[in-house]
Amino acid sequence: MPRRQKSSSSSSSSSSSVERVTKEKTKEKTKKTKELVQVRPKRTKSSYLFFCDQRRPVIRKENPEWKLPEVSKELGKQWKLLTDEMKEPFKKLAESAKESAKESAK
Repeated sequence: MPRRQKSSSSSSSSSSSVERVTKEKTKEKTKKTKELVQVRPKRTKSSYLFFCDQRRPVIRKENPEWKLPEVSKELGKQWKLLTDEMKEPFKKLAESAKESAKESAK
């Protein structure tokens, strides 16, 4: 018995309608997510992020050929080598940022 071929017009119209519905749902989800993000306040910086802000330009200057992953790995290594006393200024910056964020939220 010979096989019957499926008509391409019926399958393509149903698949395109599925694509349209999927795209519309995706757009709706994206729109809702953007609205939530705009309403929600940003998280405050951690002490590690303050450290990175200070050290990143130095590392980039010393190693201009490094890409972001290498710079990030080096920042992580340097952060781990710091003692608690050396981390204290960054912890104070993070704490003050957290307090100011709480005050501005009120």
